[in-house]
Amino acid sequence: MFAPLLVCAPLLAVCSPAPPERGVVGTYYATLGDAPPRLRDIDPNYNLIYLFSAVGAPGRPAGTLSFRPPSDVNGAWTNWVADLQHVRAVQKRRVLLSVGGAGHPLRLTDRAVSTAFVNSVDRLYAAWKGFDGLDLNTFEGGAAPNTPEFIWVGRELKRRHPGFLITAPPAPWNPVDQRFCAAMLRAGALDYCAPQYYDGPDLNDPAYLLGNIRTWTELLGPEHVVVGFGVHGGLKHYWTVDSAAAAFQQVRAHFPAIRGVFGWRLDWDARQGYPFARRFGPLVR
Repeated sequence: MFAPLLVCAPLLAVCSPAPPERGVVGTYYATLGDAPPRLRDIDPNYNLIYLFSAVGAPGRPAGTLSFRPPSDVNGAWTNWVADLQHVRAVQKRRVLLSVGGAGHPLRLTDRAVSTAFVNSVDRLYAAWKGFDGLDLNTFEGGAAPNTPEFIWVGRELKRRHPGFLITAPPAPWNPVDQRFCAAMLRAGALDYCAPQYYDGPDLNDPAYLLGNIRTWTELLGPEHVVVGFGVHGGLKHYWTVDSAAAAFQQVRAHFPAIRGVFGWRLDWDARQGYPFARRFGPLVR
C-alpha cells in the first residue's frame, strides 16, 4: 500500500555536495514499483539515483509538487530520509529528484509558477535533509517547454544550492527537445541530457542509437550526454543487458568522453539480481 502524497510548499533551502562529473551509472527509482528496495540497499554499482517522481499537486497552486512515496513493504519509506542521507554521506552516491514524466507534463507558464515550483522543490529538499539535483522530465507529448522559465529555474536552483545538478531525459528524435537542451546548457542551467533509447520504434536498434547519439554529442558535447537504456526481456523496443552493453561500447569507441548511462527502472533490475548495474558499473567506470 502507498503512503499519502507528500505536498511541497515553500521553505528555505540548504546546500548540497558537488555532483559527479564523469562515469555516471544512473538508475530510476520508480516509486510505482511493487516492492522497491531501501535506498541504502541499491546495488553499489549505481552511483546516481533518480527519485521518480514528483508531479503537480492536485488542487494546489500551479508549480506546487507532490511526491508519491514508495511501497513500504521493504521499509523503503519508513527509512527514506535516513537512507537517503546514508547514500549521500557514507556511500558517496548522488541522488536527484525527477519531476514530471509518465503522463505528467511539467509546465512553467510564468515566473510566478516557476517561483512556486522552485520553492516546492526546496520544501522536499528540506524535508529530506538534502539531495543533489533535479531531473527535468518535461518531455510529455505536445508539452513544449517554456525555455526561458526553465533556464531561470535551473539557474535559481544552482544559486540556492551550490553544486546542484540539473539534468533532463529528452526524446532522442525530437528537435524541440534538442533545442531546449542546447539552450539550457548554453545558459548554464543544465549539466547533461540523457536521451531515452527505449519504448519506441528503432530505439533499441544499435545503428539508430549510434547515429542519433552523434547528433546529441555534436549539439552538447559528449561530456554533457548520458545514454538512457530500458532493459526488459518481455517488452517490445527494449534492450537486453548484452545488447545494451554492446551498443554502449560502440558509442564509447566513437565518443570516449561520453558521460555515462542510466537504466530504467531500478525495481526491474533489482528483481533480476542487478544485471544492468553489475555489467555497466565496471564498463562505465
